[in-house]
Amino acid sequence: MNFTLKFTIIFLVVFYFLFFLFRICQIIIIKRRILQLATNEKEISPNVFFVIHNVLNRKQESKFFYFDYSYWSERNSYGVYLLFNKTRNKYYVGQSKKIFYRINSHFSGRGNHDVYVDYCHGDTFTIKIIPLVKSNYVSLNKLERHTIMTFKSYRKGYNKTRGNRGR
Repeated sequence: MNFTLKFTIIFLVVFYFLFFLFRICQIIIIKRRILQLATNEKEISPNVFFVIHNVLNRKQESKFFYFDYSYWSERNSYGVYLLFNKTRNKYYVGQSKKIFYRINSHFSGRGNHDVYVDYCHGDTFTIKIIPLVKSNYVSLNKLERHTIMTFKSYRKGYNKTRGNRGR
């Protein structure tokens, strides 16, 4: 082999190795960021969620507990939500422009069927909401894809896709 061919092969191997290393570092940074966002959010049970949902929809007053209206109304807009089945150690990640309405649909049979079936069978769930505004993401689709990847909800959870491919 001549020198030019050897140099080209070595260059390509080094280039692909560095690209692979860069991509791994990029994924680690994304996962840390999503985990930090999720850790900073309040975790609630479906029962508490239904009370908050009813208060926000003015179907009920918050006489029995302190209700931070601005905190929860901010989370009822654009964002990503995590439904975690503690019994089966499985996640479902979704996105919505009106998160509370969408989460409510999962627990009332109009969302992900597998989540609903497990909820009806008595599995213990928790809910976390990551608002788009607080995430420093511009795209709701990208935030959802990264959250699905971080919590492995496509391979080991309820998600049927890796997330929307739009912007």
